[in-house]
Amino acid sequence: MGPLFAPVVSGYCATTIGWRWAFWIALVYAGATMIPLAFLPETFGPVLLLRRARTIRKEDPAARVVAQHELEKKSFKELTTVVLTRPIRMIIFEPIVNTSCAYLALCYAIFYMSFEAFPIIFQDLYGLSPGECGLTYLSIGVGCLIALPIFFAHDNILRRGQGRNAPWTRQEESRRLPLACIGGPLFAISLFWLGWTSRDSIPFYVPMLAGIPFGLGFMCIFQALL
Repeated sequence: MGPLFAPVVSGYCATTIGWRWAFWIALVYAGATMIPLAFLPETFGPVLLLRRARTIRKEDPAARVVAQHELEKKSFKELTTVVLTRPIRMIIFEPIVNTSCAYLALCYAIFYMSFEAFPIIFQDLYGLSPGECGLTYLSIGVGCLIALPIFFAHDNILRRGQGRNAPWTRQEESRRLPLACIGGPLFAISLFWLGWTSRDSIPFYVPMLAGIPFGLGFMCIFQALL
């Protein structure tokens, strides 16, 4: 939702209180969101076990308790040659990784290209103000919100399938794939909808509503493939 609110803020600020305030507001918001980060608890399993082992040793120096994370000391050479090159090796030699990444990159590119396309459509073609044009992005946000009950419903289906040991739940790469099978066609339909209806003879809200299947498809694709 963050990228979708930004055009609304900048659209109204830049034309009233000055373009610099679009950046000041972003800075204030970013600073405010850093505050709760200081209070977020650690959730990474190996780090929690490491802290627990250190606490036990501190309370009882004779205790021979060691966390697995402590036994996996990596040298700088191993870090640079194995850990940092692993993503590169996976994206080159693993077809399921490089094809998924290519598809996600395409979806992400189209998503951010819409930030260039919407002003051309809704400002240049329909004559909306920058602020009003920013509001049209919220239709994508509506689609993202509609995706939430679909996620919850799929989680319930997945849990029930795992409970009866359904074959498709044992294939890890297939557990979230149904979401992408919904999102992919919706994403493509939304683009044709936007392209074919963006003309003077059609009201502006018709192409704007194409943002709903756009946001819905985008979220389903990302939740599935990530």
